[in-house]
Amino acid sequence: MLVPMPPLPSRYRLRQQFDRRKLGDPAAVLAERLRSSPAMAGLRPGMRVAITAGSRGINHVGEL
Repeated sequence: MLVPMPPLPSRYRLRQQFDRRKLGDPAAVLAERLRSSPAMAGLRPGMRVAITAGSRGINHVGEL
């Protein structure tokens, strides 16, 4: 005996567009943004932190 299929939800076609601008010196921009971040105020020398980021589309992510 077959079980009836529930109705499928509505679907929509979407297109995601990414910012394609390039940074002249990504490491320098990252360092400056980290220095100016309010989140850095609570960090002291010797503390350990974890940093995560998606790497798709980021060249040389290991260097950053």
